Amino acid sequence: MVVRVQHLQLLFLSSSLTVFFHSSARFQLDASPAPSRAPAPAPSPSPSPGPAAAVPTPAPSPSPGLAPAPSPSPGQAPVSSPSPSPSSSISVPPASAPAPAPSPSGNIDSPYQVDSPTTLSPSANVDPKVKGICGSTHHSALCLATAVPLLRNDEPPTVASVLEVTIKAGAKLAKHALSEAKKATQEQGKSADRHALLRSCTDDYEDAVINYQNAVTAFPRSGKGTMNTMLSKVMTAVRDCEDGFSSFREDSPLSAVASRLTNVTSNCLSIISQLD
Repeated sequence: MVVRVQHLQLLFLSSSLTVFFHSSARFQLDASPAPSRAPAPAPSPSPSPGPAAAVPTPAPSPSPGLAPAPSPSPGQAPVSSPSPSPSSSISVPPASAPAPAPSPSGNIDSPYQVDSPTTLSPSANVDPKVKGICGSTHHSALCLATAVPLLRNDEPPTVASVLEVTIKAGAKLAKHALSEAKKATQEQGKSADRHALLRSCTDDYEDAVINYQNAVTAFPRSGKGTMNTMLSKVMTAVRDCEDGFSSFREDSPLSAVASRLTNVTSNCLSIISQLD
């Protein structure tokens, strides 16, 4: 009985020690420091749905021919350029229109001098080409005196250019002859026959003016045939006027202008024959 009790006491003591040792070991395990762990990176905050950040725009590079202006140093205040005073400012004149090309000495649209000399001055400088063209006419001196002052100096003369200035001079001369015929008709103290002759001459020179104008119009567009026909009618009209005075044995007050217009028109016909 005593042995059994002792045996139970030993079992109780053994159990207590076991519990004690287990508790002590657990306490040591709980008190030991836990292994260090790297902190997890904090998640980056997601951008809020606000306005997008402005992307800086690169500054434009300076043009090749211009040097960039120097930026002022941090401790230096920008110096403002003084405004120019009225006395020191330089005014730039406005751009003017381009100067017109120099006009030639000849001008086929200028008034034809019907009382100009029928011959050129011996010192006049005449192109050999013009001399050859006028040399083939019946009144070469008059041809030179008519054409040379009106030809352009910036272009080489041709048969066409000599004809153009001569035929336009003849047209102006025909207008002058018409005005002389009208003036003579209005003079008082004329006999009925003479007055009738002058009225007929006025009609003839009106036809001459019209035919000359038709010849001028036909010059750049029509052939030689049209110009020959128109100028031949001018010759006929002038001759009819002069023949009327001759039939009545009257002196024609238009004989001078009639002779010159006839000779200029004859030169025009001769130059037309030289056209290609």
